[in-house]
Amino acid sequence: MDPSGKIHVSTDQGLSFTPTNDYALATTGTISGLSTHPVDDSTAYVLFSFAQKAKVIRTTDLGVTWEDLSGFGTDTVSTNGFPDVAVYDLLVMPHTPDTIWAGTEIGLFESTDNGMSWHMANNGLPAVPIWAMTHVEEEVVLATHGRGIWSVNIPGLSAGQTFGPLIKDLFQGPNSFLSIDISLRSRYDSSAVFIGGQKFATLAANTQPKDTLIQYPVTQAGVLSVLVSAYKDGIVLNSETKNINVVVLAMAQVSYQNNFNSPSNDFIGTGFQIRGETGFSDNAIHTSHPYSNNQNLTYMLTVPIIVADSQAVLSYDDVAIIEPGEPGTVYGNTEFWDYVVVEGTRDGINWIPLADGYDARFDPVWLSTYNSGSSGNSSMYRNHQFDLLNNFSAGEQILIRFRLFADGYVTGWGWVIDNLEIQQTGIVNIGVPGEITETYQLSQNYPNPFNPTTRINFRIAARKKVKLLVYNTLGQKVRTLVNSELEAGSYEAIWNGRNERGATVASGIYVYRLEAGDFQEIRKMMFLK
Repeated sequence: MDPSGKIHVSTDQGLSFTPTNDYALATTGTISGLSTHPVDDSTAYVLFSFAQKAKVIRTTDLGVTWEDLSGFGTDTVSTNGFPDVAVYDLLVMPHTPDTIWAGTEIGLFESTDNGMSWHMANNGLPAVPIWAMTHVEEEVVLATHGRGIWSVNIPGLSAGQTFGPLIKDLFQGPNSFLSIDISLRSRYDSSAVFIGGQKFATLAANTQPKDTLIQYPVTQAGVLSVLVSAYKDGIVLNSETKNINVVVLAMAQVSYQNNFNSPSNDFIGTGFQIRGETGFSDNAIHTSHPYSNNQNLTYMLTVPIIVADSQAVLSYDDVAIIEPGEPGTVYGNTEFWDYVVVEGTRDGINWIPLADGYDARFDPVWLSTYNSGSSGNSSMYRNHQFDLLNNFSAGEQILIRFRLFADGYVTGWGWVIDNLEIQQTGIVNIGVPGEITETYQLSQNYPNPFNPTTRINFRIAARKKVKLLVYNTLGQKVRTLVNSELEAGSYEAIWNGRNERGATVASGIYVYRLEAGDFQEIRKMMFLK
């Protein structure tokens, strides 16, 4: 457009431009918007905002000729219902091209007959100035003045269009493979998956949109970039490139134990560190003290766990001086505020809480410490035990992680985790298949004396409710090792020298007692630090 307001067009691929001679655009003023047709490449629209003049001018022949769709012509009043107001944007519906939306300074105007007549759109949008409009697949998005962004989903809007592929998700599961969840959203001649810039997989032509899962073996830790390219009639359609931080997982194990006193590379995550801290005699997993707000911190064990068929117990000690939620709220409520939780996953994407998340209200000492603004110390350790079989099946490989969620407001001292044991405590059936046990027996523990763990074998002759308890020499109960119904057979229990609160017991003599129906037997053992 030249300074006079006249539009110039090119008919020789941009080598020269001449002013249009079909419509006196020079009299309409400065252009306030330009728009194109979603289907017809020869059609375009020029928008104006001067009073009592044409507002929407259309060409259907690449600018050779023009027509006024707003009904002003040479008059000062529209003859087809278009308002005499500023016009900023125009959108033609791709699935029904006769439907045209015009964004004006007083709201949205609509034509359903290809611009022959107009009316105020009656679709729930308030009468506010509309600066810009666009459509993304089946959604129309409008930017307004003073009333934010509005959107509406219109079924069928994307009919006939070809879309690029979509990477729905990237995740690494317990099998160590990187899983790439791909949506092939249109018909393609072929597709390819690129990882780190190198082609990893080629996908055959798909005649219908479909989802597919590609797995990539991870052999080195680091950040991987993933891109999916689809090919259609010689055109390349690319997905968005996505990045993921992958790790090399260890071989899956049935059990795991770590007191964090020795260097360990078994965990990965942000916001946690294995270190010493004032008030704690040994190393443990610590968050920052205090932790920051607006955080979702995770610390994942890189050793996959094979879930046992019985006594699949995960145990740890912790101190969680975490901002408490509103009185009476429980995990999952919007006002539960900050919390800590232990989670497991069988696929790397769906993380399942092993038990409800909790905050400083879990223990009165923790809550008092939070309210006084004090720091945690080792005397506040509390023990937790979760049964993996409550959420997973025997034989499944799973990953375990610790997670701290903090909202955007108040924080607390933080979280410390120690003495992690997975399928270490509890009992194991050590009987020979087909063995018939006719007696009750409690064996001497071994080793004895011991540090840090000892094994206790026992037999029962019939299905009974069985208890195996540890007492100190004053007769006070120190630890419950077994408290469940057991079938007849031979069993082995492990004690780690810790009490019910997770603290290491003092050196000395301890008594363990087996109760199975009417049968009771007692033996002694010695723990040495």
